[in-house]
Amino acid sequence: MGDITTVETAQKVLDIFKGEKAELIICDGAPDVTGFHEIDQYMQAQLLQAALTITQSILREGGTFIAKFFRGADLSYLDVMMKQLFKDVYVVKPESSRVSSAEAFVVGLKFRQGMNLSSVLSGSMKGLKQSLQASGAEVNEGQEEQEKEGEGEEEDVLTF
Repeated sequence: MGDITTVETAQKVLDIFKGEKAELIICDGAPDVTGFHEIDQYMQAQLLQAALTITQSILREGGTFIAKFFRGADLSYLDVMMKQLFKDVYVVKPESSRVSSAEAFVVGLKFRQGMNLSSVLSGSMKGLKQSLQASGAEVNEGQEEQEKEGEGEEEDVLTF
């Protein structure tokens, strides 16, 4: 289908549902791994943001969301996002997963329709980005690139 962090793909997903609501959403997507844990974690966070943004439009009240993510030093963004949208939130690592793997799954139960992530996302992702930059990682974000390249031009990438 495509990259859910782009407006075009997000719209395709919404169009498939035609206003109907899902009971369960599973997000098993992952970014291309760079080998740099902090950057991989940041890219995964961007993917989770996009998935949760789409989820707000297609998951029914009381529904369930399951997503893969990379465990890391700063998971506050994930905790804040999930607790904003779901009554119950759990992090699980399957027994079949290698001990050394940073991969885990977050499960959100009892979706709360009508909650909004916009203000929560901007603050929590800013903290994660600052943490990455402090560790020496170079982080490019769609919004900043847009401002540098063409002031006021729209880009088909979801930014928060």
